[in-house]
Amino acid sequence: MTDTHFVLDDTTLLALGNGNSRASALIVRGHRKVNIHLMVPTLCLLEADRQREGVCVHIGALEMLDTVDLDFPATLAVSALVRKGVRLGIAHARVAAAPAPDLPEGAKVATIAPELYADTETAVLDLNAQP
Repeated sequence: MTDTHFVLDDTTLLALGNGNSRASALIVRGHRKVNIHLMVPTLCLLEADRQREGVCVHIGALEMLDTVDLDFPATLAVSALVRKGVRLGIAHARVAAAPAPDLPEGAKVATIAPELYADTETAVLDLNAQP
């Protein structure tokens, strides 16, 4: 069984509170299946909480979600993207999803705003698309 990794960006975190059934279904699958790993970059969490107070508390209560902190190399990568005009949360989602030694294939970003990743090499799961 192959492990699948998803990074939830701030648009997805906000969609969870707006009744997006695909975002909710992803959370349920992540809870029920051992091979699905859900990650939340801290800057996405902060951006979502800035837009809707209480998101941090809600997401923090979902134990199947792992937060992705910023170490120094990730901070530099996020900073470079932000200087190019990428929103802070989206920059952290892109960095978190990029291939790394512990995740050579990288992860897919689960988002309701796939257009924010259009001209990048970031793999996306469009939570708007119909199955």
